[in-house]
Amino acid sequence: MNPAAPNLDIVLSTLLPTTRSVWWYATAYMVFLLLSPFIIQGLRSLGAKRHLQCCLAMVFLWGVLYAVPGSDTNIGMNVVGFVYVFVLISYYKWYGTPLRTSTAWIMTVAGTVFIVAWDVIVTVGLQGKPVEGEVLAMVEREWSIPVLIVSFGLFALFRRLRFRSAIVNRCAAATFGVYLITDHSFMRSLLWTRYFDMSRFYSNHSCLGVCARFLIIVLGVFVVAMLLDMLRSALFSCTIDRHRGRLFDKTWTAVARWVDGRPDKTDRG
Repeated sequence: MNPAAPNLDIVLSTLLPTTRSVWWYATAYMVFLLLSPFIIQGLRSLGAKRHLQCCLAMVFLWGVLYAVPGSDTNIGMNVVGFVYVFVLISYYKWYGTPLRTSTAWIMTVAGTVFIVAWDVIVTVGLQGKPVEGEVLAMVEREWSIPVLIVSFGLFALFRRLRFRSAIVNRCAAATFGVYLITDHSFMRSLLWTRYFDMSRFYSNHSCLGVCARFLIIVLGVFVVAMLLDMLRSALFSCTIDRHRGRLFDKTWTAVARWVDGRPDKTDRG
């Protein structure tokens, strides 16, 4: 579409997307997966009491202090956020008492009502003022306490859900591909700036018309991207994924054997 645009930076981002954080989620999740065996072992060794203390410290640091407008405590769209949530969830799964269904519903509904009420009050009261965005972010941030309350409530509710559907599972398997396709910088610009720029549509149509158009566009983009990922999955199953993970497993096993075979300096007396 624009042959003059590609340069070395774009080529490297295309060939090595996770190392260059083309998609923050993919990069953070990859790093988290590589470190997770050691994180799990470390958390297990802490025991219930120290694990709980770690959770409280994290909630204070990234829940309470993070609510200060304009605060920056080194958490965001990165691997730190994954570790934070994992530490909380692992404590709940390993040592916590399962939430009652009524409690989970109360957490979900109360947290949602609080977030919506906060957004409405702040938007109406501070509309157009410089601090509006920062005050909204106090509650809307991914790691805020209200968002975590809703997340844990939904987590507890869906753990109790017994539902199986091959169609739903197949569509769910393609949703990560939908994210990768639609959130790439090239596609994001094409979709929401060139093809589906809603800014020109707002002032000329009713609220219902805007919502209907938005819903149709989002569902259409989702379906097309999902079909593309299903096609990619079919091609990969015949090629790259025929021996999925074999090279990594061999490399990991060789490194593990080399580490286990090294003499331990602490045992030399």
